[in-house]
Amino acid sequence: PGNVFSVPYRADTIGIVVNSERVKKKISGYEDVFAGTNKGRIVVLDESREITSWAFAVLDLPVNEVTEAHLDKAKPLLAKWLRQIKAYDSDHPESLLQNDEVDIGILRSDSAAALMKADPRFQWVLPKEGSHLAVDSLCIPRAATRVEEALAFINFLLRPDISAEISRTIPRLNPNVAARELLA
Repeated sequence: PGNVFSVPYRADTIGIVVNSERVKKKISGYEDVFAGTNKGRIVVLDESREITSWAFAVLDLPVNEVTEAHLDKAKPLLAKWLRQIKAYDSDHPESLLQNDEVDIGILRSDSAAALMKADPRFQWVLPKEGSHLAVDSLCIPRAATRVEEALAFINFLLRPDISAEISRTIPRLNPNVAARELLA
C-alpha cells in the first residue's frame, strides 16, 4: 500500500488472441475458446494457477479464493478444457499462432501486442468473464547487503527515458506516467 516497500515497474493483462482469418465464430470469453470447435488449435500459458483462475471466472467463483471446494467445482470444467489444448507455453506462445500451428491463444498482453503489431490477422479479446492485472514490482529484500546499488538500479529503471525504452522493447503496461508521456 502506498508503494512504501515496493514500486510498480510494469504490468500486463491476460487475454485471448484470435486468428481472425481462421476462426469465424465470435470469441468473447473462455467458454467460447473451449466450446469444442477449436480443439487441438489452442495454446495457453503454462501456468496452472492461470488456467484455474479462468475456470473460477467462468464459474463465478472468486479467483483469489483457492479452496478445496472451489477446486472441486472447477475440476470437471478444467478436465474438459485440458483435452482441447495443443500446447502450454509461457515463453513464446505467440510463435505457435504466427506459424499457424494454433488459431487461438490465451496469453499475456505483451505477447499479444507484439503479435498484433507483426500481423493484422490477430485480434485481442479481453474475456467477458474478466481478466486480471498482473503487476511486476521492484523492491529490496530486507536482508539485502547492497542496498545503495539496488536503489541506484531501481532509480535507473524508473528513469522516464529508460522505462520508455523498456516498454518499446517489451510492450507491457507502464505505470510510469513520465515514461508514458515519452511513448505517446
